[in-house]
Amino acid sequence: MVFGLRVWRQNANPVARAGSLLVVVSFVFVGHTTVQDWRWALASVLLIHLLVVSLWFGSLRSLILAADHESVRIFSGVLTDFSSLATRLVPVLFLAGVGLSFAIVKSVDGIYTTYGSLLVLKVAVFSILLLLAALNKWRLAPAVGQGNSRSMKLLRRIIIAEWVLISVVLCLTALMTGMYSPSI
Repeated sequence: MVFGLRVWRQNANPVARAGSLLVVVSFVFVGHTTVQDWRWALASVLLIHLLVVSLWFGSLRSLILAADHESVRIFSGVLTDFSSLATRLVPVLFLAGVGLSFAIVKSVDGIYTTYGSLLVLKVAVFSILLLLAALNKWRLAPAVGQGNSRSMKLLRRIIIAEWVLISVVLCLTALMTGMYSPSI
């Protein structure tokens, strides 16, 4: 990715995209899904889950830049397009996460492990993210569309909060997959 973004200036985007995709795909080959029954089915679900998270997380920086450098009208259009895509992808993210959780934590008793506690915390943070996304879609985006610059500034702050919360989810996931077993 660094090579694509910094060294190879010409056609850097395809190289950076390929590097980013390789990073996402690499997570399919590590972690708790690799030792489960139906390993390849879970790997496919995990890949979908990771691609959606990557798209959401990666898009936030672009939304912040658009809020900072574009007119309210242009930003409103960008926001509408992103919101339309997110409305279709977030349920996929949720369903993939639920499927992975049930496959890895095989019983209710698994919730009472450290892994289970981290999973519950991850779901709680994701729920907060969904509340912020709903606020953005149903309250702030329409206000921005009507030219309300105050709402645009608040929306920008909430996008930053989403970025922080997704970072927390990623840290929790790293702890879950790197430090704890679902069965202990």
